Amino acid sequence: MFTGRLKTYFTINTAFFLFAGMLLINMVLVKIDQRALVKSEISKGFILVSALENSLRQSLEKKNVFFNSNNKYLFRELLKEAGFNFALFSDPKNKQKYFFGDCGINRDRLVQLTHKAFLTKKKITAFDDSVWGLFWKENRYMIISSPLFVDQKTTASVSIVLDLLKIYNQTRQTQQIVFIYILINTVILTIISVKRFSRVTVTPLKRMLARVEDFREDEDFFLIHEKESDEFSRLSSSLHRMLKQISGDKEKLRETVTSLKKTNLQLKEAQKDLVKAEKLASVGRLSAGIAHEIGNPVSIIIGYLELLKQHDISDKEKKDFLCRTEVEINRINIIIRQLLDFSRTPEEFFRKFSVHELLNDISTVFEMQPLLADIKLELHLSAEEDIITADSDQLRQVFMNLMINAADSIASAPEKVQGKINISTSKIEKPLTHTSVPIQMLKIIFTDNGPGISDADIEKIFDPFYTTKEPGKGTGLGLYVCFMIIDKIGGTIKAASEKKNTTLTILLPFDR
Repeated sequence: MFTGRLKTYFTINTAFFLFAGMLLINMVLVKIDQRALVKSEISKGFILVSALENSLRQSLEKKNVFFNSNNKYLFRELLKEAGFNFALFSDPKNKQKYFFGDCGINRDRLVQLTHKAFLTKKKITAFDDSVWGLFWKENRYMIISSPLFVDQKTTASVSIVLDLLKIYNQTRQTQQIVFIYILINTVILTIISVKRFSRVTVTPLKRMLARVEDFREDEDFFLIHEKESDEFSRLSSSLHRMLKQISGDKEKLRETVTSLKKTNLQLKEAQKDLVKAEKLASVGRLSAGIAHEIGNPVSIIIGYLELLKQHDISDKEKKDFLCRTEVEINRINIIIRQLLDFSRTPEEFFRKFSVHELLNDISTVFEMQPLLADIKLELHLSAEEDIITADSDQLRQVFMNLMINAADSIASAPEKVQGKINISTSKIEKPLTHTSVPIQMLKIIFTDNGPGISDADIEKIFDPFYTTKEPGKGTGLGLYVCFMIIDKIGGTIKAASEKKNTTLTILLPFDR
């Protein structure tokens, strides 16, 4: 296909340039030929003037008559035989004028040129009017004006006119044959050039392309031409080396891709392990509080069991003690169930769910935690839309980590104040750089009134293993895992801090 287009392109261009070149040469030759013809006609005109001078000289010697009827007849015949169309003969005083022939030239201009030649005693060649020649407009009339000398004295003057149209017509007839000759030469030379070009260039190139397309990595690429000096041989040799290098690079690339896939799998497993580790750390923190929460109902249950062992209680009291014991057991069951729900590690599963319901559920869990005993938790869930597509368990872990961090920050304040954690939601439009259409996002803000984070630390809080807590109280992975989970969902998480406030802002897309 490519070689066919190349051959067609070469054929069209060769034919065009051959035809244009021969046509330009022909135009130059036509111009040179026309100039030669004009010069020839000028020479004929001067010869005609010389013949008229001899006729006048003889007439004056024999009959002492300046311009008799014999002179007029002779001049008319010479004019006709030389092919000139018109002439003007003027006496010395420019009073008597004799016109011969007929043409469309301006006679006043002819009289002026004749008189000028008489006064200047010089021969004058001029042109008048215009007409289309062969390729462009040319002069229509050629005028030859000359003084007439008899015995070295200017006795009269004459102007003769030649219509150059006959020269142009003759050239047109000749050019018809030349044009056919140019076309025939163009066709013949184009055919010869195309055949030569095909044999020298297209055919070897076609073979090379076919060889490259059929090339397999397990075979060698052979040279097309046997001549070492041939350009295609050198090109074939270079192509052979290039294909071998590509084969080697492809094998290296294949090994690299395999290694990257393996590394990527290992990285994903490591990320999962980090999430699990941080989750277990959070479960450990919650377990301490839950153990305290379970201790109270267990003590109550033991007390009721001791009462039930007594024999002096009525059946109504026994029933009341059993009901109270059941309530405390259900309370323990709820606490343990919530802990199990948070600590389980299911497979990653993206689904649609309500963020508001998730936040309300988490706030219920934290209400019974000693960690938040002196902290006021406020929810301002004002977003008109809160349904997103994500892994709800992973997002639960993010929210739990942020609330635990906020509680720890408030507890570490040097001055004991009423702790506050505020969680708010809103729907916003975030502009994108690659499109003019903004994207709808859910904005979630966690704010606490703890001591805040320093400017030096706030730039590093999302780095893995970076923590400002005392040794043994933090792994440094909590916020890093949060960042990783939010980024996987397609959202962002940013932190800002003042002297007594820390704000973490999460943006989550509604559609994935």
